[in-house]
Amino acid sequence: MPTLYVLRHGEAESTSPNGSDHARKLTAVGLNDIRRQTDTIFAHDGERVDAIYHSPYVRAKQTAATVNAALGAPLEPFPGLTPSGSVDAALDFLAGNNADILLVSHLPLVSDLVHRLAGQRPIFFPGTCVKLSRTDPFEPKANLMWVRHPVQDD
Repeated sequence: MPTLYVLRHGEAESTSPNGSDHARKLTAVGLNDIRRQTDTIFAHDGERVDAIYHSPYVRAKQTAATVNAALGAPLEPFPGLTPSGSVDAALDFLAGNNADILLVSHLPLVSDLVHRLAGQRPIFFPGTCVKLSRTDPFEPKANLMWVRHPVQDD
């Protein structure tokens, strides 16, 4: 059964220098959270992916590139993974794909996609990752395996 990881980008700056939401970058905290998530989930726990697809927004690209630096999986932008992206478009993209995939995206899409696939709506803080076991690559159904939130330093 293929595995789908859904990762919300790390904490981002509240505004970009040019005011564009698309151009908002990760903060130092956001980058650190994603590095720790990557170390915990993929290095320590041994989880693997065949491909990483990300939103074209800067903060999602930075998040995906940080994970990619540790995993070396192919990295590709997917225009449908923006905050206003369509769950149906994401499901169409996944249909028939038997690979283990990491999607890096935004609210509300990450929450809506997990809800549609697994019938649950976990809280997605910046940097939260969800693991789903897809029961059939041709069906929009999955089992929620775990939810991992970034651990904050005290």
